Amino acid sequence: MSTNGPNARNPDTKFRVVFRGYSREEVDEFLSQVNKQLDQMRTELAELRELRNQFDIEKQNLSEEVKKLKEELESTRAELAKAYATERELREGNARLKQEAADTDEILRAAHKAAEEMKLAARKESEQILKEADERVRAMMEESRKRLDALRMDYERARRHFEEFLTIAKSLAQSFLRKIEDLEPNP
Repeated sequence: MSTNGPNARNPDTKFRVVFRGYSREEVDEFLSQVNKQLDQMRTELAELRELRNQFDIEKQNLSEEVKKLKEELESTRAELAKAYATERELREGNARLKQEAADTDEILRAAHKAAEEMKLAARKESEQILKEADERVRAMMEESRKRLDALRMDYERARRHFEEFLTIAKSLAQSFLRKIEDLEPNP
């Protein structure tokens, strides 16, 4: 501490010079004020230190909370990335499903068309088979009629021959009988 007079501690403080130094009352009063100011400053310093400690604790709590929030943010980002990946996969799957549905629809249309064509071909074929069968039946009926007519004609001819034969046989039998009668003596 330097001892350069009454202004060494506070440039605004001035003590009267008295016989044998400074006035003791003024110095005591000054020291009392300085002590009060010092006590007030110590109290304020203690309060400020307490505030600083509270701020340090709050800073520590906030740092921990920021750390937790950063971890949550990273976790959320990771979950968001997974969600985006899942969404992309779902979109791709949906696009594939739509394409497969379109392909399935195309296959079903093609199958339906093929089935219709097969039904039409089968109908035409069955109509052709029925037509051919009908023609064969008609041909067989016509042939049967012709054979029946031929058989009737043969029957008619055989009947006429038989009748002619009977007539001739009767006539011969009568002729023989007459000759036999002619050959027999008359009584």
